[in-house]
Amino acid sequence: TIDDRGWYVFDRISIGEQWQVMLGARGSDYTSTTTTATFEADKVVPQYALMWKPRAWMTVYGSYLEGLEESGQAPQNRANAGEILAPALSKQYEGGVKAEIARGVLVQGAYFKVERPSTFVDAQNRFTLNGLAEYEGFEFAAAGEVTRDLSLIASAVIMDARQQNAANAATFDKVPENTARQTWSAFADWRVPYVPGLALNAGVFYTGKRFVDNANQGHIDGYAIGSIGARYRTKLGGKAVTLQANVDNLTDKDYWSTAGNGLLGVGLPRTVRFALRMEL
Repeated sequence: TIDDRGWYVFDRISIGEQWQVMLGARGSDYTSTTTTATFEADKVVPQYALMWKPRAWMTVYGSYLEGLEESGQAPQNRANAGEILAPALSKQYEGGVKAEIARGVLVQGAYFKVERPSTFVDAQNRFTLNGLAEYEGFEFAAAGEVTRDLSLIASAVIMDARQQNAANAATFDKVPENTARQTWSAFADWRVPYVPGLALNAGVFYTGKRFVDNANQGHIDGYAIGSIGARYRTKLGGKAVTLQANVDNLTDKDYWSTAGNGLLGVGLPRTVRFALRMEL
């Protein structure tokens, strides 16, 4: 049984026309009860951010926040199978730039560093907490209207993640399980000018190789999957209606979607989805 309650308060303060400060706090009252143990966490964590606009179209920012997060559940092949670990504190630092380089075209770049709890398997085959994992890297994104009918969105993350648990030689300075060094995506949406209401889209999504456990004893390969779709907006009975169809994993690629906690996840095969939305 998990009982998770909380509150938060948040304020944004303007200092002149170029500076803004964001201040916040979040309180958590968390209790996890299993057949073998009860874990409790009652903590208030801060959130800060400072923003500077050197130009009307550009924002430079820095932020820091803390949070309580679940630490995972022991897999079935461990001596404490099914046990939910105690919640632990995570910290995040970020600094970056956002700029509208042309009307409707937004680019972003950021450096980030995240410190979060790490897990390992001890000599008694128990799945437990053990130090911190540190994720450090850069994130980039661009989105906008290239023409009146064509929109493009692209993003990428390059990250170096390491476990900072010096007491455990088997996992120290190794990459956390299921963590890719790089991911990227690109997506296009074309509103067909010859057919009012019709739009076509396509995208590709890439995830790099990931280790299957915190000791880096094996890995799953990276993969890229594509998608295509179409949507049509019209009116039926005076109501706005959107019809949409998408094909995910267009080439029906076989791949592992996730790894860790003693498990491998199988990626979805080629999948066709249909949707209808009506505004009443």
